[in-house]
Amino acid sequence: MRPNSLSTRVADQATVLDRAARLVRPGGRITYITCSLLPEENDASVASLLARRPDDFAVIPASKILDAYAPNLLSTVRLTRHGLQMSPARTGTDGFYVATLERRA
Repeated sequence: MRPNSLSTRVADQATVLDRAARLVRPGGRITYITCSLLPEENDASVASLLARRPDDFAVIPASKILDAYAPNLLSTVRLTRHGLQMSPARTGTDGFYVATLERRA
């Protein structure tokens, strides 16, 4: 990674999340996915959106999403504060992060 590339990527992701947040109606969801295992790009980006829009969004626990759509994955992924991580070591995939947010207001 080049110097400042992570901070540039995090800023780009904040812009994308802010744009998506404006497009989601109450009851709608954003599923935020990265191909990164870095906390700054993942849980920190979600936490940053929640801090910018504290009354608008809530995280849907990844375990709840997995229970509904892919219960077999629950034992192989790593749950994080706001989402889940998949890695070559645990899931045989590339590295991914997934978090789902629901618009409240």
